[in-house]
Amino acid sequence: MNKLLRSLLQICACAAVAASLPQGAVAQPLASATFLTHTGGDDKDHDTGIYIDVYTADRRILLAHIENADNCGGCHYDDHSEHGFNIPVVARAERWQCENFIVVLRTRANGNDRWIIDHASVTLNFAGGPPLEKSRRNFELNSRGSQFASIEF
Repeated sequence: MNKLLRSLLQICACAAVAASLPQGAVAQPLASATFLTHTGGDDKDHDTGIYIDVYTADRRILLAHIENADNCGGCHYDDHSEHGFNIPVVARAERWQCENFIVVLRTRANGNDRWIIDHASVTLNFAGGPPLEKSRRNFELNSRGSQFASIEF
């Protein structure tokens, strides 16, 4: 599906859901998304890109998305270090739509890179109401031959 069509479908889905807010409910739109990680005993190379897609639980709406993040000369994640960045929000969904959201985390090395992650989390922040967080512990992403490695949580 091309990007324009996908964007239009997401806008329609968000508008339809916003129109169906329960009477008297307070709007709490998605305002920002952040990614935090603690690297374990094997680093992320400076030229390995991080790709993140955050979806609603039913995968109908892409909430936040980033491609090739922290792929630069100064973007090496040392063993046992902490790093984080913002993930651009692409849909202004309501908080209740984001309950049980899904994170697809991928890496793509320039060659080969095994990245051991002690802890990774994505936090969704809203204009009103508490944040939502998803996390995963003790896993690795092993990108070989410039192919994607991925995990979902």
